[in-house]
Order: sequence, then C-alpha cells, then structure tokens
Amino acid sequence: MLLPQPKLDTNPLTPDRLGPVIYVALFLIGVYGGFIQVGVGALFLVVLYRMLRIDLRQVNVFKVSIILLYTLPALLIFAVNGQVRWSMGLILAAGNIMGAFVAVKVNLSETGAQWVKWTTLVMAGAILIRLIAY
Repeated sequence: MLLPQPKLDTNPLTPDRLGPVIYVALFLIGVYGGFIQVGVGALFLVVLYRMLRIDLRQVNVFKVSIILLYTLPALLIFAVNGQVRWSMGLILAAGNIMGAFVAVKVNLSETGAQWVKWTTLVMAGAILIRLIAY
C-alpha cells in the first residue's frame, strides 16, 4: 500500500465481494485487536485496501468504525475494574477529537487518499525509528 506501485483499481464495497477469506481475515484481526490492539489499524488497512480493493477514504472510515465497536466495550471493562486513568484518557480523547476533525476534512478532500497514504508512511517510519532508537 505504501510502496510505489501501479494504480490499484478500487471499487465500492458490495456484499458479493465478501467471501470466507475476508471474513476469516477480519475475524483474526479482531482477535488480535481485542487482545493486543497495537497496530490493528494497519492490519485493517491491508485487508480492506489490498484484499477488498476499497478506496483509501472508505477504508479509513470502515477501519475507525470497526475499531470503535470493540474499543468501547474494552474501555467499559477497564473502567468497571478501576483501571482507567481518566485525567490522561480525557486529554488523549480531546487530542483524538481534534485530530478527527482535521482527518475528516483531509479524508474528504480530493487528495485525501494521498494524505492517508503518506501520513501512514511517515507515522510508521517514526514508530520504527522510535522502537529501534530506544
């Protein structure tokens, strides 16, 4: 997805494009996301963009919606057990909300797919450098 490549022919998502392989891949990503969470967005990008060949703008919407569905119950479980630092979490949530407003504007622009692609590449590079350096 991030490396130079020929233009990927993307199509709108239709029910006939969802087969057993896609369901198994999404289920496995869901298990991984529910257990570990780290990097699950990148896995969704690969499955939705590469396997289903959905436009990157649509992929991003699906990815965020799916992750929200299992992050809220996880938050509830941690909150009930008193394992949430609300002050830090609310600051993080405020940053996420501000980022979401910017992301929606960028994602819906004509060059939204390019922004998603290059932002993902830069962030993956920054995380890799951070992991190697420390």
